[in-house]
Amino acid sequence: MKKFTLFFLLAFFAFAFASAQATETADPNVESGPKGIFEWSATTHDFGDIDQGIPVTHRFSFKNTGTVPLNVKEVKRTCGCTNTDWSKEPIAPGAEGFVEATFNAAAPGKFHKGITVESDSDTPFMTIFFEGNVVKKEEMNLNGNSIMDSGNPNNQ
Repeated sequence: MKKFTLFFLLAFFAFAFASAQATETADPNVESGPKGIFEWSATTHDFGDIDQGIPVTHRFSFKNTGTVPLNVKEVKRTCGCTNTDWSKEPIAPGAEGFVEATFNAAAPGKFHKGITVESDSDTPFMTIFFEGNVVKKEEMNLNGNSIMDSGNPNNQ
């Protein structure tokens, strides 16, 4: 009886293991087949020196060099200092699309920010970057003159 039980258990586990190997299924979140292909005009942008408190915008453009439409699913920003917009409609093969970033430039100093583009392309996650230096506004005195100029008698 022990031999029969042992044989039965071994046969059961062998069958279960073989079934598990044979029933691997494709991940439903991964699409197969041809995909759109990004060809970016640039993946970084340098704003240079910008004035504090004045938002700046850059539009990154791309072309779909694939053979099927390319869909930008989402654009994720790294902080609340950036707003984004992008081509919401599928980009046909050979057509152009965009991803736009607007930086609010609230804090003075250098910045380097990334935004991640999620798509159904051959590279489903792509990060593009922008950078620059926010120049602090001159502090103003109550008369509307720059504090640096307030001692100059010619600025009255």
